[in-house]
Amino acid sequence: MKVFKSTINIIILILLIGACAKPPSQFYDLLPERIPISDQELFSRAIAHQKKGQIEPAISLWEKFLEKHPNSYEARNNLGFLYYANDQITQAIVQFEQGLNLELGSVKIKDNLLRALKVRVAILGENKKYDEAITDLKRIAQLSSIAEHEKIERQIESFEDKIFKQVKKTNLREEYQRFLKKYPNSPKNSDEARLWIQKSQQTREIKQKEQFGIPDLFESEEVSDVDGSFTEETTETAKESVVLESKPTAIASAGPIGKTALSQSLKVVEVIRSKVINVHSEPKIESGNIVHKLKTGTQVIYADENEGWYQVEFANGKKGWVIKKYTKLLE
Repeated sequence: MKVFKSTINIIILILLIGACAKPPSQFYDLLPERIPISDQELFSRAIAHQKKGQIEPAISLWEKFLEKHPNSYEARNNLGFLYYANDQITQAIVQFEQGLNLELGSVKIKDNLLRALKVRVAILGENKKYDEAITDLKRIAQLSSIAEHEKIERQIESFEDKIFKQVKKTNLREEYQRFLKKYPNSPKNSDEARLWIQKSQQTREIKQKEQFGIPDLFESEEVSDVDGSFTEETTETAKESVVLESKPTAIASAGPIGKTALSQSLKVVEVIRSKVINVHSEPKIESGNIVHKLKTGTQVIYADENEGWYQVEFANGKKGWVIKKYTKLLE
């Protein structure tokens, strides 16, 4: 692991001094009855080195013992404690987790695991690895009493605040979306992220429309999902689909074609479904490529098609794409 800063070293030192000042109750020193006689000596030698504080020889012996008895929770705990004393915190947590899985009711292993997790949270926080620290805090909450949960929740919220502060510095839509995906219920932060994405989407649509050169003809509603992408709002329900057959509506020359522009030599695309549909700059649904909107009954000139899409042309020469299932082609 990285060289710890002075504050982290102090934390670990205090915990280790406290551990050494107590009787060796944090590891199992009694020989399990289920261990074969041939391996009892190996267990005893490992314990002897551990009691003397001879970390490296003890680690080597426990690793050798676990090759023969991988399901020994006593050995897992004892090895984990040695890793912990040797500042190998992540390796210690792995051993404690495995030991606790083998002996779910062990208070000793659980306490050792909690101690190691708390040290790692301090290290991760110092290194600004807040996401990983939150993951460890959630595990700590699982192992802790209900009385401790509020304190742990405050720690999690503190790290979420620091993460969101970093997100705001980037000012990137992708970072806001990533934050919402990980922390959809972060107090204040999640609501602020959603508002930022909404405003960003509106700004992008305005720029798209200005670039495309087509004015708004009317307002329409859109639905935003968690990650900020937009889907077309329709009047369809799961049980019924309303098909609206309307006469062509004459529209300003800058928008879709008017009655006078229609002729039998032109193919025309008419909007027949949904109250309002979106016109996209490309034949795919993306939050940033909506350039115009059309209401039921509107007719526009057919230009091309691509699988489930029609390309349409407006009176000002601009083009866009509409979904076929919301329209029909008139010859």
